[in-house]
Amino acid sequence: MIQVITSGRGSLREKIMSDQRLGKFGLIPTEHQRPGRPHGWAKIHSAREAHGAINLEWHGRSGTLICRVVT
Repeated sequence: MIQVITSGRGSLREKIMSDQRLGKFGLIPTEHQRPGRPHGWAKIHSAREAHGAINLEWHGRSGTLICRVVT
């Protein structure tokens, strides 16, 4: 289960990508906003033996951050 809780203003995606606690859980923010890709996306990879990634994508029309776990 992934649960994200935030308060205040600013980009939720950016808050997640810059969270210093990611390393505590063996997660590494690896990519975001590469030229040629849609705006508002990011990717977090596992730093340990576990394979997988978390893909984050902002859907502006609905004001929703979509998080997909890929294993």
